[in-house]
Amino acid sequence: MEYLCGVAVNIRRYCEPIISNQQMGVVLSSANTYHYIPYRKNFIDLFWPLTRQIKEQVNEEIDNAILPFLQTLKFVSNWNEFITDQRKTLPNGYANSVDISNILRWSFKNDDNQSWKILNGTFAQSANVIGSVFSISAVTV
Repeated sequence: MEYLCGVAVNIRRYCEPIISNQQMGVVLSSANTYHYIPYRKNFIDLFWPLTRQIKEQVNEEIDNAILPFLQTLKFVSNWNEFITDQRKTLPNGYANSVDISNILRWSFKNDDNQSWKILNGTFAQSANVIGSVFSISAVTV
């Protein structure tokens, strides 16, 4: 199974000057990691190796993608306005998000004869705060 993991990253400490926790606002970015998980009935033995792999990839994403982006902001003379303009002009301060799911309709029966398997999985934050999202989760049995 291919697995995409989207993780929110607090970037307060990476900003210049550092943004303290006393200042209000959502100051974050997103790091996406991609994994291949072999299909098997019991995934518990893969849990800790997968978490280590995700942590390593998130740290690499911070170093190789998020930090270079933050460094480019110092060349944008009005970066504060650039970032806050969307919060002022878009509905609810951000682009609209849609989330549709029927996952809880599945009965989770223990049946060894089931012929379906998960081909692609995604984990993302439940609230979208940095961009627009359209997500559909469907389980058909």
